[in-house]
Amino acid sequence: MNCEQSQERMIDVLYGEEVNPRQGFEFFQHLSECPDCNREYMELVETREILGEWKVGHQNVKERETRQAVLASRPWLSQVRWWPLLQKIAAGFLIVVGVMSILQYMGYLGGKRLVISERQLTETVQDMIVAQQTQERQLMLRALLRVKEDVELQQRTHVDQLEQYLISLEQRYVDNLEENNHYLRTLLTR
Repeated sequence: MNCEQSQERMIDVLYGEEVNPRQGFEFFQHLSECPDCNREYMELVETREILGEWKVGHQNVKERETRQAVLASRPWLSQVRWWPLLQKIAAGFLIVVGVMSILQYMGYLGGKRLVISERQLTETVQDMIVAQQTQERQLMLRALLRVKEDVELQQRTHVDQLEQYLISLEQRYVDNLEENNHYLRTLLTR
């Protein structure tokens, strides 16, 4: 492992991200051999520890007194433990929703219970797959027909161009022949 690869893995190793064992071994082996990378890694470890110990500043006295005065004016608010109460309400709500879902699944709520056999489900999925394959085949067929039409059009264009070229060659031949005949007549008449 070189220093560049070590730099790429340093943060992952420092914060416990997933590194495969071989790469972890190579990383620490490189650290034991490279003092620069080892020093940088140790600085990052120290920085992480300092940040972990760092605490957010305390409230100043005036803010604390204001908060206590508000809580004192409403004694029932300061005595209610909100988080456990909210947890109990959420748990009760989830239990009610679960029971309602079970009752609905069993057909006691919301009308008749809808039951599909495994065979029907398999046939439905199979029909969907066949329909999708049919659509794909139709798309492929259309694409192939377009390609065939394009090739035929190009062939016709080439044949037309070749025909025009042959006609022009024939016309030049006829013109040259007439010109040669004209020269021959002229020579014979002299």
